[in-house]
Amino acid sequence: MDEIYRNIYSQLYDSVQPDSEEKTALWHYAQNIQPGAELDAGRLRQMIDAAERETLGGPTNDLIIGPYDGRRLRPDAKLFLLINFLQMIVHPVSLAGRRNQSDLRRILFADTVSLLKEAAGETRDRDVSSHAVLKALTKNWMKLNLSALKLWED
Repeated sequence: MDEIYRNIYSQLYDSVQPDSEEKTALWHYAQNIQPGAELDAGRLRQMIDAAERETLGGPTNDLIIGPYDGRRLRPDAKLFLLINFLQMIVHPVSLAGRRNQSDLRRILFADTVSLLKEAAGETRDRDVSSHAVLKALTKNWMKLNLSALKLWED
């Protein structure tokens, strides 16, 4: 793990104290910088929705166009991706100042499409759950563009 990310994750986690009402400036900063930023929670949601449309298809007027048409990304899977992308990737990368957010969005989009394809292939005609996304993530960890950021490698 890159030391800068190790320190950022530690500081973010340590800033939340169960027996304290005081939050550190870092946590406050991380929670408040995102709205209106180039890659905030709203834009992440748009990216996840676009990846879902690209992978699983959009409205098809009852025509079968692709292998996953008619299936959707379940709400639990969307929230899983949104929370993890925002808290575990976007915030630390923003705080580190090492990556342009447009580049990060492209990386996340490509990896999301890859994960959704893998997860959809394993779900056998069911909507894609957060569990299916997690399994796809585990199976494809080293193939993801995101692994080049060295946020959490073993």
